[in-house]
Amino acid sequence: MISMTYGELPKYSVYLRQFKAVVRDDAFQMHLKGSDADCADAHAGREYSDGNSTYEADELWRIIKDLTEAFHDGADCAGDLASSILGVLDFEWI
Repeated sequence: MISMTYGELPKYSVYLRQFKAVVRDDAFQMHLKGSDADCADAHAGREYSDGNSTYEADELWRIIKDLTEAFHDGADCAGDLASSILGVLDFEWI
């Protein structure tokens, strides 16, 4: 587990290393629904359905960056969602 200050992004190279170590077949599976889907719709730069989606490393990085920027602009839900996604990749915001 890599610990970071809450709201801090890892360097891209560290993120990519973790992505490749944790994610099988270079395809991150994410199922957003309810308030998480609403938060992603509002703050991650695209529409998210209430279904399963698969993301490659670069696309997931953009989602995490958008959510983190929204968190710094006052959207607490975006920080919670970014933290959850990063947690799957063995990052911890403390």
